[in-house]
Amino acid sequence: MQAKNIVKIVIFHLLLTLRGIVLLLSKILALLFLASGVLLCIVNEAQVIPLIPKIMMLTLGILFTLINWLYDYLIFYFEPENIEVRLFR
Repeated sequence: MQAKNIVKIVIFHLLLTLRGIVLLLSKILALLFLASGVLLCIVNEAQVIPLIPKIMMLTLGILFTLINWLYDYLIFYFEPENIEVRLFR
């Protein structure tokens, strides 16, 4: 077995082990960042806040949403040849 295959299997098992925690945290963080970014753009009192933090909050919200959507594809990418994986949400 090559070192490349061993690293691939270790990454696969690590991703699969942390899947529940990563999906839960990414959902919560995406919701918090997107909601706070939208609220900062809507609320009149927040107009004294510069535009950069608002854009950063929206960008982080989108980033955590992408992590939530694409995490399973990352697991399938590192899936070893002799293991068949079925993931449920």
